[in-house]
This record gives sequence, structure tokens and C-alpha cells, in this order.
Amino acid sequence: MQKLFFSSTFFVWVLLLFLSLAPPVFAGGGESPGGQRVSPRCEAAMDKAAGAYARCLLKAKARFAKQGDGDRLFLEEMRCDDKFDAQVARAQARFGEEACTPYASEIAGRAAACTEEVATLAGGDATLFSVGQAERPYTWNFVDSMENAARRWVPPQPAPSSQSGFDCKWSIDGVAGPEEKKLACAMKLKYDLALLTYDLYAVVRVAHDLDPLDPGKNLLLRHMNYIVGLAGYWELGVAKLDTTVLAPACEGTVTDWRTAAPYIEGNKASVYFPALTSTLGDLLLGLLTAFFHQTLGIEAALYWGAYQEAFAQPSIENNLSGWFFNTDLDPRGPIEWRVTPAGQEAYQYPQSFLPQMVWLTLPVDILVYDGIPDLERLRVEEKGRQYMDEFENRIYPSATPGGEGMTLLEATREMVALMDQKYPDCSSGGVLAEWVDVLLPIGVSLFEGGDLSSVLPQAVDRTEGSMALAIALTEKLQEELDAFVQTGGPIDPYLKTENGEQSVDICSLYDGPIESLPLLNRMSCVSP
Repeated sequence: MQKLFFSSTFFVWVLLLFLSLAPPVFAGGGESPGGQRVSPRCEAAMDKAAGAYARCLLKAKARFAKQGDGDRLFLEEMRCDDKFDAQVARAQARFGEEACTPYASEIAGRAAACTEEVATLAGGDATLFSVGQAERPYTWNFVDSMENAARRWVPPQPAPSSQSGFDCKWSIDGVAGPEEKKLACAMKLKYDLALLTYDLYAVVRVAHDLDPLDPGKNLLLRHMNYIVGLAGYWELGVAKLDTTVLAPACEGTVTDWRTAAPYIEGNKASVYFPALTSTLGDLLLGLLTAFFHQTLGIEAALYWGAYQEAFAQPSIENNLSGWFFNTDLDPRGPIEWRVTPAGQEAYQYPQSFLPQMVWLTLPVDILVYDGIPDLERLRVEEKGRQYMDEFENRIYPSATPGGEGMTLLEATREMVALMDQKYPDCSSGGVLAEWVDVLLPIGVSLFEGGDLSSVLPQAVDRTEGSMALAIALTEKLQEELDAFVQTGGPIDPYLKTENGEQSVDICSLYDGPIESLPLLNRMSCVSP
């Protein structure tokens, strides 16, 4: 479609019109929901920061409309993000963080969404505005509140190795050995799964493009984009909190292999490569959530989300590829995973709160998806398409001086080849081998023979027993995070709340294994 170009001043005026139609979060130095007084001077500074941010984004989109340079648009939008963050930081430093709104991330998100809508209208496309409104997904609200709470209340954490007790010397010195092999095999599995899921996505996209009027193919592709939009928002959000929520466990080799540093470089690559390769793995896990819902029931789908995350954390931390900090915002427990080291006694491994809770919100969002093209769902789907485009098309600078750049997709393939070259005898082994042996064939078989019925979305009734419980816990989670933003904690990891006339907590949802789910019985959750 031919894009129309208007002046950036016109863009800004239309954006202001959009903003004026929504009720203000704060007016005249009002109070935040937690009763905190917001300084009128800081409010004014935030208004100016939001206006400058919107103008910056729209100027970038205006240049793109004329020149069509996607790489330049990407870089300019990132500069706009940095300028907004800097203005917010200056306002907080000048007036006091306690006198400023805690909703800086939401302001940025709303401004960015409005500029996207304005640019879409300027291009002559009114599709987004021919559909109804809907609630924002639970996962996006969760991530926004998590970011606000972490930035406001969680100071940078000490080096992960001092907490974990792992010896990182081999990583920094580049000395190969058993630790490096363990890491290499874990990284290879992650990148193999990312490439497998990308191939599945590409197959579905081609099938859709060949027959775009087929309702089943159209719905499946939209559902996959929706899952990518949800998961990518989480993965990129937590990647930006690498000193407060999750960090690489060791510098040197570990960080290099997590970020594809042997092949691509730059601050953006160090964030987007680990985040988007994880997002593709999440896409497969999300499709399995839909699969288990339709084949084994809602309880199995919800249990699966917590189960796979409970399995993942000990694996991530024990193979040194990452470490989850233990803070007031992200305590450990009550969900645990039974670890059985070779030749040693089994022990219970407490899970981190935030990674577990995103696998409460993600399954809920996935299971209530009905494909109705309302505005919020279309925004998430569009974000998913953008993440996929970022992964497969954007060229990142080469780590080799004078070398040609490559996409994140190409870098992922290069990392698999590197792992194969260093350790061709990699084996997942143990519980991981059993887990992959059971689930990977399911993932592959989803798309064999063209029968997609088992992963097509079938929206769950929100009032149904297990789903009503999951939504009640999800809403309690949001309350806990919003309260943390105001007060700095503590947070209740059990999420004790009421579901109808019944007192429940997070363990009410995971009160035992699902007999029909083909998984090992290793996860537990015990109410206080």
C-alpha cells in the first residue's frame, strides 16, 4: 500500500486528539491509586517527556514513509526510547522519585501505541479502527508492573556467581572442560528448539499466504502471532532487567554464547538475540498449551505452563546459562522441582516467583483467545509479527571487523553449528531427554498431515471452574504487583485470595499432577 506523508506537526496534533479522548491517569497533581501524592511539577515534566517521545517517534515514521528505510526506523525508534528514559530519570532525580508517577512504562507504551495508530491512519489504513475494544492481555499488564516495580524498588544485584556458588573462572579464561560442555549442550538445545519452532511458523505462514481466505489457516497464523506478541513482550521486558530479575550467571563464554557474540555485536543484539530465541521456544510451549487444552483438558494446559517453567529454572541455573536473582519482588517458592543429581540424593529446588507467574498469565491469555479481531488482540498480533520480522530480516552488525552482518535467524544457525563443532556428542540426558522424547514429537506432529484442529484456538469459558480459579489468581497477582509498585513490597507469593466463596492460593491450581499429562511427577506446591 502506498503510504501518504504528512508533516510531523499534523501527526502530533492527531496524537494529542487521541490522548485527549482517554481519561487522564493524573490531573492537577492528583494521587496514584496507592494514595501517593504526585507533584504537579513532576507531572508536567512527564507530560513533556511523553510529548517529546511521541513527536520523536512520529518524525521517525515520517522519514520512513518517505524513504522506506526499515533499519534507520529501527535505530531512530531506539534513540527515542533512550531519550524518553533519560527525561524520566532527570525528572525523578530533580523532583524525587516518590513525587513522580510510578507509571512511566505505561506512559511510554500508550504513547508508542498511539503513534503507531496515527501512522497507520496516515498511510490510509483504518483496519484497526473498524473493530471493537477489548481488555489488554494479562501478560502485558504483568510485564509493565514488573518493570515499574523492579526499576523503582530493586537495586542492582551482586554478581550472580557470588550467589550461585558456581566457579566462573573457566568461562572468563576460556578454559574448556565439563562446565563448558554442559553449557554448550544446553545452548544447542535452546537454539535447536528455536529453529524448529521458526520452521513450523514459516510452514504455517506459507500455507496461509497460498490460501489467505482459508479461515483455519488465517486463525492459526494469527494465534501464533498472538503468542509471539505475548511471549516476546515478556522476554524483552526481563532482558532489560538484567541486574534485577535475571542475569547471565558467568561472564565471558556464557555471555558470549547467550548473545551470539562470536557472530553479531552491539547493544541491541545482546538484548534481542537471547530474548527472541527464547520467544520462539515459548511459541512452541504456547502451542502445546493449546494442544493439551483440547486433548487433555483445561487443568492439563494450566498445569503444563507451571511444570515446564519449574523444569527450566534448575536446568538454566545448573548449566550456568542464567541465574534468577532472589529479591523481595522475586522470592523463591512455593512451587518446587525435585532434582535428582546422578549418584546423589534428590532435593527440592524452589522456583522463582516472577518466571513462574508469567506462566500463569500466558496460559490464561492463550486459552481465552477467541480470534475476534478487537483492537487489543490486533495490537498483540502485530507486535508478534514485528518480533518475527526482527528475528528473520533485520541485519545486525558483524562481530568480525569488515565482515558482513547477519540476521538473528542466521546467527542462531551459526550458534548451533558452533556447538556441534565443539561438542558433537552433545546429549540432553536424564530428565531432559525424557521430557524432550515425550513432547518434541507432539510438537512436530501438530503440523503433519495438515490437521491443525488440535491447536486452533477454542476460547475457554472464563467462568468455568479451573479457568475461573486461574483468572482469580491472575487478578490477585496484578494487585500484588501494583501494590509493590507503590510500597516496595513485600509480595505474597502464595497469592491468597477468594474465588467465589472459597479461599484459594496458587497451590490450589497446582494441587497435584495431572494423570493424563505425559510428564514426570517432579513438581510440587504446598500451601502455607
